[in-house]
Amino acid sequence: FKTIFVSDFFKRTANSEEKTQNVLITLASSFGAAIVSGIIALFIPGGIANAISSFALVFLLAFPTFSLLVHKTPYYYSQEEALGEKSVLLGEKAIYDYCGIDVVTFDDTEVFGKEDINLQRIMLYGNSDNLSKALRQMSSLFMNVGGPLDILFSDSLDRKAPPAESTYIEPDGISGEIDGHKILAGPIDFMRRKGIRIPVDEHGVPMSSSESTRVMYAAEDGEIYAKFYIRYSFSEDFSMLLPVLDDEGITPLVYTRDPNITQELLRSLTAGNDKIRILKCLDSQADVTLYRSVSAGLVTNGDKNNAVNAIIITKKYSRFQSRLGVTSLIATAVGGVLAIVLSLGSMMTVPT
Repeated sequence: FKTIFVSDFFKRTANSEEKTQNVLITLASSFGAAIVSGIIALFIPGGIANAISSFALVFLLAFPTFSLLVHKTPYYYSQEEALGEKSVLLGEKAIYDYCGIDVVTFDDTEVFGKEDINLQRIMLYGNSDNLSKALRQMSSLFMNVGGPLDILFSDSLDRKAPPAESTYIEPDGISGEIDGHKILAGPIDFMRRKGIRIPVDEHGVPMSSSESTRVMYAAEDGEIYAKFYIRYSFSEDFSMLLPVLDDEGITPLVYTRDPNITQELLRSLTAGNDKIRILKCLDSQADVTLYRSVSAGLVTNGDKNNAVNAIIITKKYSRFQSRLGVTSLIATAVGGVLAIVLSLGSMMTVPT
């Protein structure tokens, strides 16, 4: 969500997620072991001084000091890391709320930037030899659709074309009306499904696409008049983010209305790594709502990468806390046993 104000700041930061019961259990265990060892030391080797010394030594070594700091100190440094991502985590509870995220959504323009889609070739058919008309119609059609193709065709024109009317978005193609003509755009399967004859090349077969290049046909009033070869590649930011998301077990989900962006295309761009999912949006492009106020535990003033990195920080913090909890119990057990052996064996005493 985009907002001008984030509410519930004090409500979120006032709640502590520190597991006080774990500290109390460790404290009680250490105190119990110290009492038992002190009673034993009262008789073996004997004397009140040995009993008090044994009690103090066992309690000091059996209760690890860092048990008091395993939440506050890592939380402080996690906030420092988040600030480096132009983000903030409102309260420790927010960290645990967001550490379970395993899907992050992206708009197709965040995955395929302006410089990452190229119009490599255009073929015109029949009596259609007006290249500017073909580009203008595609620009009008995709104006209501948005996405990388809207940017691609808009940039290919000297001036902006008016949007198409009655735009209808399907998972594998787009249709609309321009100047009273029915215009369709999509891959070969979409055109065949609409009953439109596909032109063939000089060898008598339709020209196909390559791994990263998609072929999109344009039809006017039921007849193919143009074919576009469009090359796709991931943006640099998304390419750098992909291995990080994979390591953290996060699945990227791409929202798109582009008929050329398919699961097959994404697999080819990731060398067969089928870790990216697609959600086809069948409504027209809508403006992003700016909310007056939103209650959220994770806030960023940066871009999508900053937000994703902030989520990764919560995952690292959660894993670190789990390891510290186990380490605290191990330190209590090892320290307690060591202290009992040292005190009862008269190998170490606490000065009076």
